[in-house]
Amino acid sequence: MLDTEDQRMIDAAARQLVGLPSVREAKRALVEKLQKTPFHTDSTTAADLDRYVDGLAWSQATRVARELDPEPRAVWGQQPNGRYGLDNPDNVYRTISVDDSGSFVVTGRRNSSFDVYFQLMDAGAGDGTLGNTLGFLSGDQLRTEPDGSFTITLDPGPSTGADNHIQLTPGAKVLIIRDTLSDWETQSPTTLAVARTGGEFTPPSYDPGQEVGRLIAAHGDFWNTYVEQLGAIPVGSLQPPRPSQGGLPGQVSSFGRFTPRDDEAAVITVDRADAGYLGLQLGNYWFTSLNYWDRTSSFSDAQSVPDADGKVTFVLSERDPGVCNWIDPVDHGAVLMFLRWQNLPAGRTPAPPVVTTVPFAQLDSVLDPAVARATAVDRAQQLIERRISFDRRGASLP
Repeated sequence: MLDTEDQRMIDAAARQLVGLPSVREAKRALVEKLQKTPFHTDSTTAADLDRYVDGLAWSQATRVARELDPEPRAVWGQQPNGRYGLDNPDNVYRTISVDDSGSFVVTGRRNSSFDVYFQLMDAGAGDGTLGNTLGFLSGDQLRTEPDGSFTITLDPGPSTGADNHIQLTPGAKVLIIRDTLSDWETQSPTTLAVARTGGEFTPPSYDPGQEVGRLIAAHGDFWNTYVEQLGAIPVGSLQPPRPSQGGLPGQVSSFGRFTPRDDEAAVITVDRADAGYLGLQLGNYWFTSLNYWDRTSSFSDAQSVPDADGKVTFVLSERDPGVCNWIDPVDHGAVLMFLRWQNLPAGRTPAPPVVTTVPFAQLDSVLDPAVARATAVDRAQQLIERRISFDRRGASLP
């Protein structure tokens, strides 16, 4: 779906970059460093390390290839084979390099994603910082033609009330576009194209291989420190919802930590709070998503079955508990959980999630009998449909 000529050109350049000696050395050094962290003592986390570093290298090589290209291009970021920063499985991410002395026009068609967000940043999240938002345009602000087409202008001038304008203030570096697909089966991301309409392209002065290596090291340190800070969350619990720090403006989120055991199950009840979008996902301690294309390690509100009272009950357990909303830890012994609420009604804050951990054999005594169940046949069909709907997005698997 996103296999565009722009993407193919950037991917080809990124493949050359990841093969450079300086990049291979940066990967080796990061693996060696992370092997000495407490996270590596968990065997399932340790097993993800090489894949994580490979994905981090690919994502940063893609970024450098985009920055070096004299033509601005809308490039797919956070692909399944280049994940970091606890990527949202329900998002299609794209990035466009910009500068505060240029002028750009982004054109496209809105299509059918739940929402689309255009976020102007002064840095990529993980470059030693979460970055600062310098401009923002959400789907409900985007003015489109009857056929869904639109034009967005980006330049140093103020909007002065003009539709679809984002001012390029000093320090502007990248435009991040997120399409949220709450329903993978039916929704499609926005189509995008970009052109420079003013200002001269100034190529970066860095050595490409050295820059990819620097970014690999910087991101490895940043996300490792970020996850260390989450260690204050008690295992088996979720934080009260609060505005997200960094990431998407207006989003409310909640972090949790769990250590799934074969003889236990965690029953998690979540307040939807009439949000336009609710997403739940698991991640490992390298701060990347787990396998969400073949396993139910994530749920959007469209993929989950709600309770009669509008809340949603999930069960996190190593074994299939026979409920529709089974959160599968994908054979991991230590996981992070992240809940996202988007497009909440004004002034509405979700109630804190309720977590009850019980012996697996006693699960039925805790679950409401009305919670939707799933047989083995139901589960097999659920996973087939999940993979088919994932493949619609045209993603490359790790």
